[in-house]
Amino acid sequence: MLWEKYVNSLRVLVEDKHLTLNPAAGIEKIQHLENYLGSNIPDFLKQIYLVNDGQPVDSIPVFPEAHEFLPVDDVKLVYSQLSDVAKSEAGCLWKKEWLPIAQTIGGGVICFDITGADGVVQFYPEDETEKRLEISLDGYLESLIKLIEQNKVRYLKDDRYFTLKN
Repeated sequence: MLWEKYVNSLRVLVEDKHLTLNPAAGIEKIQHLENYLGSNIPDFLKQIYLVNDGQPVDSIPVFPEAHEFLPVDDVKLVYSQLSDVAKSEAGCLWKKEWLPIAQTIGGGVICFDITGADGVVQFYPEDETEKRLEISLDGYLESLIKLIEQNKVRYLKDDRYFTLKN
């Protein structure tokens, strides 16, 4: 599975044992999220959550620039918060189709468009900026694996996160 290949390639870069992931989310938890959203989660993302339900807060974030992989329950919480911001602020760039899958402590979010229209988007609610990272989640993971293989991802041990080399 591509997700496991990605995580294993990250583990090669890390010298300590703090890259941990939660055990699988049950299908009931995923279905509850789908009911909450009123939409199905694409199978590729569902398969990832059936392997790992996000990661613990004290773990090294698995996505670049300190984006922690969100557990299903946190996905609902962050989605709700972003929905509230979008409702209260005219012109907010966030779209209800964007499912948050990772977040930084500072609030930056990596979202996956469940309709497939926008692909994978990095969104910063505070300054209302967005950046399209890839056209699909599997494409995003493939591109990160490729960057790791090309030695273009480095682990900042003191800061405990991965960054992309320029």
